[in-house]
Parts: sequence; structure tokens; C-alpha cells
Amino acid sequence: MISLLLNKYVLGAALVALLVAGAWFAWWHHGNVRYTAGIAAQQAADAKSLVAYTQAKDAQLAASQESYRAELDSLKLHPIALGPVRLREYVPSASGQDPVTCGAASSTPATGAVPGVPDGSHPVRPAANPPDISGMLESYAEAADRLSAQLRALQTAVK
Repeated sequence: MISLLLNKYVLGAALVALLVAGAWFAWWHHGNVRYTAGIAAQQAADAKSLVAYTQAKDAQLAASQESYRAELDSLKLHPIALGPVRLREYVPSASGQDPVTCGAASSTPATGAVPGVPDGSHPVRPAANPPDISGMLESYAEAADRLSAQLRALQTAVK
């Protein structure tokens, strides 16, 4: 009789445990499905946001590239035309003064001091066979114009 009673309680307890485990699994599975669906929804929203951000940045980059091209085209409309540019050299005066310090307030600069700039009172003469450096200056000016146009375009792209 005790074994019959014991079997009845054991079977009841096993049935209750099975029902509790089934309820817990259903609760866990429902939460897991909702969690997975939430992650998928967040990933879809992130992808949509990333596509919109990328399209906005692409449009901004295209606009900055167009402004860069337009600025370069406007620079080509107004080219820099330099005449011949020749180097000149200072001629020392008859008194033997150094043309760099001539006209400066002190005759000897302090140690480590930057020497004075000539005040223009010395005659200048062309160098012995000076090269024409206007082409080099024009190419430097064009390179500087291209670089500044590029930097302006990059600044608009970064904003």
C-alpha cells in the first residue's frame, strides 16, 4: 500500500515538474523569439539609416567635387601671365659696406640675430646671365591654386 501511494505521488510530482518545465520552455522560447525579432528590426533600421547616411555623404562629396572642378575651370579662364622674371643681385657699394646691413640701425647685429633687410638704397644689377624663372613661378602658382581649391572642396565635404 505504501508503494502504491508512493507511486501515485511520484507520478504526480513528475507530472507537475513536466508541466513547469513546459511552461518555462514556452516562456523562454517566446522571449527568445521576441529578442531575435527585436535584433532583426534594429539591424534593419541600422541598415536603412546607414544607406541614408551614405547617400547623403555621397551627394555632399559629389557637390564638393563639382565645386572643385568649377573652381579649377574658373582659374583656367583667368590664367596668370607673367612677363620674364629675372634674378637680380646686389652690388656692394664703393665704401665696402655689406648691402644687407647697409641702412640698418646698428652696424653689427647681435649674435644669433636675424640680419637686416636692405632698404633699397643700393643699386641692383642683373646677374651675369640670369635665367627666366617666370615659368617656374607660374607652375608654383597653378599648383597652389589647385591645392587651395582641393582643400576648400575637402572642407565642404567634411562639414
